Amino acid sequence: LTVWVDRGRAWTLVADARVEEAIEVLINGGTHAQSGEHYVWACFCFHDVVRLGRPGLVIEQIDSLPPMPGADFVDNMRHHAQALHKGDSGALADVAERFASYGAVLLASEAWAQTGELLVENDPSRAARCVLLSLASQSRCEGSDTPALRSRPSLISARESQVAVVVAQGLSSPQIAEDQFISVRTVDNHLSSVYRKLGISSREELR
Repeated sequence: LTVWVDRGRAWTLVADARVEEAIEVLINGGTHAQSGEHYVWACFCFHDVVRLGRPGLVIEQIDSLPPMPGADFVDNMRHHAQALHKGDSGALADVAERFASYGAVLLASEAWAQTGELLVENDPSRAARCVLLSLASQSRCEGSDTPALRSRPSLISARESQVAVVVAQGLSSPQIAEDQFISVRTVDNHLSSVYRKLGISSREELR
């Protein structure tokens, strides 16, 4: 219970832009949980520091946690820390995919955003794909606003993301135009922009 109170207090501090204080609370909470052999709760606290973009502060603690057979979600938090710490975009994308498969769409959105950050300079097309996946996942978390999401590269606009998602679901341009109160030409312009940024050329590739 104490750990969950600490996590709640930490994210309140994050909302107040007091990230360094939040990180201190999370590390203290994780260390306390680890000392009491509450390893899952420790991992949650340390993973929150990873979500805040500071894996180097907790990578040793996370790596020192004992194996937890069957705890796939916890293992993925550990992989998240390792991938971000190493700057391994491929491993980080795998982490995002697994979070999405578990239904943890906010964590998936954050991991996709972090992957986009790693790729933005050297592979803008792949970065744009990650940004689109992050935006699509975030759209399922109403009101979500975390540091990882705020630092996501601005490669695709929210409107382009909205159009891309419904196109991928099979809607036609006229259907989208009617639903979003915009012209068919505007829909197609957004779609063309998305294609160019992703390095693709068809609705099938977008799906």
